[in-house]
Amino acid sequence: MPRLIIIRGLPGSGKTSEGHRIAKKTGALFLEPDMLLMHDGEYRYSQKDYDLAVSSMRAILGVVGSLEGDVIYADVLPTRADVQAIIDKVAFLGSVHYDVRVIALNIDAAESFERNVHHVRHEDIMRMERDWEAWEGEELV
Repeated sequence: MPRLIIIRGLPGSGKTSEGHRIAKKTGALFLEPDMLLMHDGEYRYSQKDYDLAVSSMRAILGVVGSLEGDVIYADVLPTRADVQAIIDKVAFLGSVHYDVRVIALNIDAAESFERNVHHVRHEDIMRMERDWEAWEGEELV
């Protein structure tokens, strides 16, 4: 059975690095909204562009759900509803059933401020940390 691996964490937690590491090891398809915000090798963030990237990535996940093979999806996903929305999107259009694994990269807001390379606003990071809900059975890294 193919796996859907969801990697979640605050900005700067290492979601992209962990996703690439797992993808290289397993051959899984790696997807994240941030990849749609890269232009000429530079990350360009605005809330509007990020929201569009998330929407676009969810549409891509709906298509991926009809394929066989492991998929890794990385994003902040602070709430249980955010995680469930990704699982539902992959399952919605797909005929393939996925074994779901959720990995949370465990850093706090202070560390996120220091490691955040995408210039996410401090108030947004504080909101993400405040909204954070654990997902039952997730692996804390």
